[in-house]
Amino acid sequence: MQVVVPRYPPPRFPNRCVVCGREHPTTTAQLLAQVPTGIRFVFDSYSVTVPCCRRHAIVLHATRLGRSVVLWAVYIGGIVVFVGRASSRAQAGAIGAAAFLLLSLIRAAINRSFRLGFDLEAASGSVTFSFRDLSLGYEFRALNPAAHEPGGLASA
Repeated sequence: MQVVVPRYPPPRFPNRCVVCGREHPTTTAQLLAQVPTGIRFVFDSYSVTVPCCRRHAIVLHATRLGRSVVLWAVYIGGIVVFVGRASSRAQAGAIGAAAFLLLSLIRAAINRSFRLGFDLEAASGSVTFSFRDLSLGYEFRALNPAAHEPGGLASA
């Protein structure tokens, strides 16, 4: 289930682990998401503290960071290997474009296959929280009056 909330004020979470749903988790996790700005070399970020079990806090951080690091290594390594085999500049461009397309498809497959129990994606004015546990998603939406599900008409 996906729930969209405004970036500010910070959202309220139920006192349950965002991954497994366990009541009264022992710790929290500080999660960071990059916000696309559309301007080169200008970075914005969004940070939120979520309740979760100690083990799930480690898993959330490792999975989110590891996914990014591995995917960038695959991108850079794959393109260097493929473009390095080209004999001309035009062939290098074509091979680079094909490699980028192939690696993008692999990235989409990885993201689809290895979904987290909880994740977030930030935009300029809102944040989309993804919950695998539907009851937790509904509880989160009830705690945040400005929350809504993605899609639909915002204004007519």
